[in-house]
Amino acid sequence: MIKNILTICGFALYALLVLLPAPLRAATTILHHDLQVRLFPGEARLEGRDALRLTVEGKEKVVFRLSPGARVERVVLEGRDIPFEFEQGSLRVSLPVAGGRSQIILRVDYQGRFQDAIPGQPVHSEDPSYGIAGTISPKGAFLSPAAGWYPDLPGGNATFRLRVEAPAGFEGITAGALVAEGRKDGQSYSVWQTARPLSGLTLAAGPYRMERDLYGDIPLLAYFYPENEHLAQTYLAAVKAYLEMYSELFGPYPYEKFAVAENFFPTGYGFPSWTLLGSSVVRLPFIVETSLGHEVAHSWWGNAVKVDYASGNWSEGLTTYVADHLYKERSSPEEALEYRRKILRDYTTLVDDESDFPLSSFTSRDSAASQAVGYGKAAMVFHMLRRLVGEAPYWEGLKRASAERLHQRVGWSELK
Repeated sequence: MIKNILTICGFALYALLVLLPAPLRAATTILHHDLQVRLFPGEARLEGRDALRLTVEGKEKVVFRLSPGARVERVVLEGRDIPFEFEQGSLRVSLPVAGGRSQIILRVDYQGRFQDAIPGQPVHSEDPSYGIAGTISPKGAFLSPAAGWYPDLPGGNATFRLRVEAPAGFEGITAGALVAEGRKDGQSYSVWQTARPLSGLTLAAGPYRMERDLYGDIPLLAYFYPENEHLAQTYLAAVKAYLEMYSELFGPYPYEKFAVAENFFPTGYGFPSWTLLGSSVVRLPFIVETSLGHEVAHSWWGNAVKVDYASGNWSEGLTTYVADHLYKERSSPEEALEYRRKILRDYTTLVDDESDFPLSSFTSRDSAASQAVGYGKAAMVFHMLRRLVGEAPYWEGLKRASAERLHQRVGWSELK
């Protein structure tokens, strides 16, 4: 069965390019978030102020998303308070704007509590997020876009400037360049700026020790807890090696910095310009040689070259192939062969007719079976294509895809 599926998928990748229709543009869009948050770890709370630069058209009633547990204190337009309604995570604001498209600054002052429970035995979960969208505690903070920790619109794609404040020694880390940092009035602060629009912003924070390095002129940062700070230089050295390898394969590194941060519950996230790895993960000796490189590879595939999820998440399969499999291959052909055999064994054991599905339907793993398809089967498709087209065209094709589709959303058809 898998041979037939792979053959069909391979044939599809040689079909004519399918141009997907452009999505309809909403009348109101967020261009930029100038966001300030102060964390109160002992209270599971943050105070936020977001100055949103909006493009609007005509007189509109706009509905922003914000955590249902938030409290909106003020909405300010052009220096004056304006009325609003906030209920069940929906912030409704009327924007009295003259005809034609124009830009305005709308400021939202709010606060909220984030207390998603950390599971006692997360290792048994098939959900890589462990059901945690947002939580703030003395151990650390994790705030994903799904938590609604800042006001946003559906389908958002904006640049961010974020100032994070927290008690001294409690440091924040997020996407973008670190443009300022320090301590003032018993508070730590850091300021981050993204050069490119993002669909959402994730923030992590904790009692970190930060170390630095450089790859060329690209800052490399490591945020580890005191008990693991001795690992920072090992991770920074490995990141430099991965960036050198992948820059040669795919072209220049596409972000302002790369940071490795430790998380207080087990995660393996690859975000634009940084990765977040759980404490129990970073201490494993093999992670530097496996999972870390996988997340670095996501800098190109899944982050800079974005996924059109409507046509399937190809990035996990490709990243598995150019990271986990490639490391085995560079060690020895026999290790690479055994790795591919393991992929096939997992597929045969875990996937049956009821749990199988086409790669165009894969978005993210939620079970061992879905991982065997979205990661394993997709990796075998990329292996098959490499055998079909040959070494030089294969790697040149990936480099070309990275250059031509950088910061664009693409699907399987565009990857051809």
